[in-house]
Amino acid sequence: MIDALNMVVHVWPVDGELPTLVDATDRRRMIDVFREELPKALKLEFVVEDCRVELVSYRRRQRCVLRYTVAGKTAGSEDVRSLIVYGKVTASGDETLKSRMLDELRDRILERAALYRFTLPRSFGPRPELQLSLLEALSGEAQIGPALKARLRGQPAPDAPSLEEMVATCGYVAAMLHGSGVELGRPRTLDDELTGLQPQIAGARQFVPSFGDRAQSWLERIAALAEQSEPLKLCLSHGDFKHEQLLFDGAGSGLVDFDGMCQAEPALDLGKFLAHLRAEAQKIQRRASVSSPLGDELAEQFLRAYVSAGDHVEDERRLRLRTTLYEAIALLRLALLSQQDLDETRLQLTTTVLEQRMSAIAVSA
Repeated sequence: MIDALNMVVHVWPVDGELPTLVDATDRRRMIDVFREELPKALKLEFVVEDCRVELVSYRRRQRCVLRYTVAGKTAGSEDVRSLIVYGKVTASGDETLKSRMLDELRDRILERAALYRFTLPRSFGPRPELQLSLLEALSGEAQIGPALKARLRGQPAPDAPSLEEMVATCGYVAAMLHGSGVELGRPRTLDDELTGLQPQIAGARQFVPSFGDRAQSWLERIAALAEQSEPLKLCLSHGDFKHEQLLFDGAGSGLVDFDGMCQAEPALDLGKFLAHLRAEAQKIQRRASVSSPLGDELAEQFLRAYVSAGDHVEDERRLRLRTTLYEAIALLRLALLSQQDLDETRLQLTTTVLEQRMSAIAVSA
């Protein structure tokens, strides 16, 4: 205890909010888990001999990502092979539901996904007693950010499909998710998104009253504009659909990070994707001292690909309006995080984009 700082310091992996992290990082404990889960998931006899545990991400409260390198042998072979498995420890308590949703989604979109050379990770089993989800590792890397940076800086493009192709692929992937027909997951509405921002705005008002008042004004404007349009039908949504979540490996692609899966308006995923894409483009332009319409052009490419991917779109005009509303919400959340991190440059960039999107809503409404 450090009383002067109101702080508790603990030794990894002891965490009072994630008590099962001790077991999830225990090599011997996890060897037993994989001996039980992997043969079922792989549908073959796989004899686990060893396991190495590595930390991937521990940046947020009540969430930790681990990488397991599992060594073992298949039946009839003396060759030792390694298998990479990602584990996510959370306090959400919905490991079994997430595993069911991912399994059902894989089954529903398998045929269409093959046309786009797109894949989803397999679930290697939920372990509720460890608050742990186990997922197959996908090959590839997040390539859109580096490709966007290279384009705006006039540098050679990364060894990947073109930037436009990758952004269009993201649109096709979103359409596959939303048209899957999977009905599992909690509902998540626009009102939920607005309500969820209130604690962050209250915190901003406490420490930076002028910015907190601006944030409250933006929230009220978004809510007022939202009342002028009808919500879209809820469907299975990723919940955190950003360009960083799409991995590209040559012409193939895969989607990761399914913590936020829910039933929501398709505009939730589309708006978040566009918010992060435009904000990234704006940040790169500022650092490179260039001006370019590339962010807006890629946003339109993404939406056109989404709309063209099937007959799941009820009303394109309403879809675009609701998408811009959710985009504004995502940008407001980014602005609040920038203020919380005392990142004045990112805050200025984000609020600039937010004001532009708010103006777009007012015109289209």
